[in-house]
Amino acid sequence: MGETNTEKMFALFITLHLSVDARCDCLKDPLQKCCDDYKYSEADCKKDIASLCGQMPFMFGCGLVQQCESESVRGPACKPFSLLSNLCVDMPGMSGCATHSKLCQKGTRIKQCKSEGPLPHVLTTAQAKADVIDICSSMGTMDGCSDCVKPNSTCNCADLGQDHCSLSSSSSLVTKLSTLCVNQMPMSGCDDFKDMCNDLTDSDHFSNVCGTIDEPDDKSICNGYGTVMFMNGIKAFTKSHDNCMTFLFNGWLLDTVGKHVGAVIGTVVLGIASVWLISDAPQMWKKSLPKAPKIHPGHHVVWFLLVLLQVTVSYALMLLAMSYYLPLLFSVSCGLSLGHLIFKRDQGHVKCCADEHDDDDLDNDDDWMLKGDH
Repeated sequence: MGETNTEKMFALFITLHLSVDARCDCLKDPLQKCCDDYKYSEADCKKDIASLCGQMPFMFGCGLVQQCESESVRGPACKPFSLLSNLCVDMPGMSGCATHSKLCQKGTRIKQCKSEGPLPHVLTTAQAKADVIDICSSMGTMDGCSDCVKPNSTCNCADLGQDHCSLSSSSSLVTKLSTLCVNQMPMSGCDDFKDMCNDLTDSDHFSNVCGTIDEPDDKSICNGYGTVMFMNGIKAFTKSHDNCMTFLFNGWLLDTVGKHVGAVIGTVVLGIASVWLISDAPQMWKKSLPKAPKIHPGHHVVWFLLVLLQVTVSYALMLLAMSYYLPLLFSVSCGLSLGHLIFKRDQGHVKCCADEHDDDDLDNDDDWMLKGDH
């Protein structure tokens, strides 16, 4: 009799257990409390990943899958559900993400969605492409920029510009960003990739992909690499990931506040000197000579050197203005304005260059040089 009751109780337990399992279908309703410990199987995850990457192999998340499959990286970030989560953050509307989107909908009780969720700063495909094009548009000769393409031809992104560049579909965006950003000078296009890599811990073993991304000093005002011109328009100031402005000569980088102050003062002085060289210097030199002097070749040499200095200073100011760097452009304007205020204030107007009256004065000086007593 006891054995019969035991058998009945066991049968009842099995029946109740099966009925509970039948009601707790987490694939249909993941909001049930009984779904807390539900796990989507690795086999199903891999099947969905294969479907997604078979349709769109160039997705950024597929590059992460390739890295994990090649065992060049490993760790928690390589768990199949985490890799699937990365893909579905990027392309949630694809058929391969239908089950994942259902399981991890808002309010889900499935803990796996958080414990094996996507990387907090994982890049989308569009975001990764934009970053690569941003880098290659300004640094087209870098390794990793060789397959920027446009229809029916290859191109250099540095020449075409961002709006006209795309990447070949065979590009692995993970490998490409790793090549462009790891152990290279800090660039703004690498910020997103750096944020993603910072999500990974030592246990993720992603060093082959993330390596050591050079971190700019938060107190620095540029990245230590020089440029003579900002190609994307006037820049008011530089940030830690921007190239440093080169002040006329190679190696004269404006990479500190003190150097900026010195460059501004120097440029203002050059602007004042330019006006002085055009307006007062020729007359001062002429007046320093005795009246009706006997002209000899030395006078011509001095005149040549004076004109050479005028032209050199003028072109130096032009180069500084064409740097598209606001502090230098403003300094050029201030220097020229102060020069006119100091040396030409009696003329009652401000002008950029010598006008017809000044040309006449200089022509007279030339005539004086040519017509003097020999």
